[in-house]
Amino acid sequence: MQPQSGRVVLLDFGATQAFSAAFVANYARVTRAIIDGDLDAVARHAAAIGYVGAGDPPERVGAVVEMILLVCEPLRHPGRYDFAASGLAARARTLGFNLAIRRGLLRAPPPETMFLHRKLAGSFLLLARIGARIDARALVLPLLRSGRPAGGGKGR
Repeated sequence: MQPQSGRVVLLDFGATQAFSAAFVANYARVTRAIIDGDLDAVARHAAAIGYVGAGDPPERVGAVVEMILLVCEPLRHPGRYDFAASGLAARARTLGFNLAIRRGLLRAPPPETMFLHRKLAGSFLLLARIGARIDARALVLPLLRSGRPAGGGKGR
């Protein structure tokens, strides 16, 4: 909280992480596939990012796709997504625990993704906390159409 203004200030040192153009392009591709509902493309692009390997069994690939679809629910939702009412954080935690611990189908994501995951999770929790209702799909689609994802590979 800024004492002078009473405004809440968010400092995110993970935001200083730079991502390569290839990394950003792979995330743009998987994001487009998620919005399009193309599960085969989600699986292919998840492999390009490193969430699954070439020799992984179909059960692991399916688990990764299931988790990606769940955590990207705000992008798949048409219209305004109610972050506070969604319960997504709890559902993702439950699914992650079930797939990773109980069934052994998930493993730690690639190291390069950790800052991005932290940033996305923090943003989601903040949006839930303030009761945001946002059309996330409408915000992202113009960036995917331009052929140049946000940040241009420079990380922001």
